[in-house]
Amino acid sequence: MKPHQILALNFLLKNEDSENNKPEALWYHHDNAWLRNYCKKDSNSSAKEPNHNRSQGSILADDMGLGKTLTTLAFILATSDNRRNFRQADPNKRSAATLVICPLATLSNWKNEIDLHFRGHAIPYEVFHGDNRKSLTSEDLQSTMLILTTYKMIGTSGNKKHPNQHNIGALDLFWFRIVLDKAQ
Repeated sequence: MKPHQILALNFLLKNEDSENNKPEALWYHHDNAWLRNYCKKDSNSSAKEPNHNRSQGSILADDMGLGKTLTTLAFILATSDNRRNFRQADPNKRSAATLVICPLATLSNWKNEIDLHFRGHAIPYEVFHGDNRKSLTSEDLQSTMLILTTYKMIGTSGNKKHPNQHNIGALDLFWFRIVLDKAQ
């Protein structure tokens, strides 16, 4: 990996670390002193402290061609132990997989990046698209490290025009992580 990709990987790891990702970390950051002072001066708010047991995440918005896909795949591999713990908390409702939702045009890019950089099935994955989705079981979708699907597949989940379509939404799962590639 290149230095900027390692920096991005560390950014992602830090943002998903529960010790570093407390609501007050943003609020008390020195760059936000002006905001704290403004709110104290002009507010009679009795807002409650946010719940610390919340979702975590990041936005990786580098320019095109800087390796966001590779960085994201390295991040998924680096946090693979956490995904197992996540699923064990409720094996019937939680998936250990990271769900990657991308345009159909980039689906093959994700597969190529995995095959090129992660040999020996270091990142086991399934593709939930086309006829392949019909052969995937609930256990496949809950136990693998990565599920690749498209916005179209997500968009037709629960659609009354496609009542018999095998879809991810029908599984009613909590995913370990969701990645939106080129969010639409």
